[in-house]
Amino acid sequence: METKEYYRNRRNEILKMIRKGFRFQYIADKYGVTKQRINGIARDNKIHRWKNNRKKYKKLVNKIHQYVQNNPYSTYKDLQIKFNLTVSNLNTLKYRHGLNISNSILSKSRNNSIINDYFNNKLTATEIINKNYGVETHSGIYEICYSTNRYRKFRTKYNLKNKHFEKKEIFDLIFDLKDNKKMKFKNITKYLNDNNYKTIYGRKFRTGKLC
Repeated sequence: METKEYYRNRRNEILKMIRKGFRFQYIADKYGVTKQRINGIARDNKIHRWKNNRKKYKKLVNKIHQYVQNNPYSTYKDLQIKFNLTVSNLNTLKYRHGLNISNSILSKSRNNSIINDYFNNKLTATEIINKNYGVETHSGIYEICYSTNRYRKFRTKYNLKNKHFEKKEIFDLIFDLKDNKKMKFKNITKYLNDNNYKTIYGRKFRTGKLC
């Protein structure tokens, strides 16, 4: 038979769990009471978890803003790994706690830097990848750059031994596949290799060799 001492001890145990940060529903299930009862016990003892959470989330938001300021090419994935968060957590911080960052904003800033390096600074896809923008493939770089509907001329390779450039028919074919048939570089490469086209060195085409 439960005594007053039993209920007093149970109440103290519940208070300890509340202060340690256990979820109200977990505590309620453990002691066979309702979540509202646990919330009432917390309120009676002037424990307002939402105030503590608000302070905690405010500090976290400030840390994320500082991290992004120091790492301007961060993505949502980087933030997830760095702060052990999910996309849902980040969206909650955005809509409820003042996080002034979204996946589209981060991607836009990174993509603009990649586009500037490719078209204005004339860097190769490999050089851009080495700048650690978070895009690790040539096709990823090309897709970002050509989403602007701007194109950089293909660079020709000069064969010193035979003293000729890449065949004009191959260049015309590549431009036709890219501009008219809207094929991606990965698919163009596969098409060239499937149809036995070779580079001036007699090798198979690779995605990084097209631009």
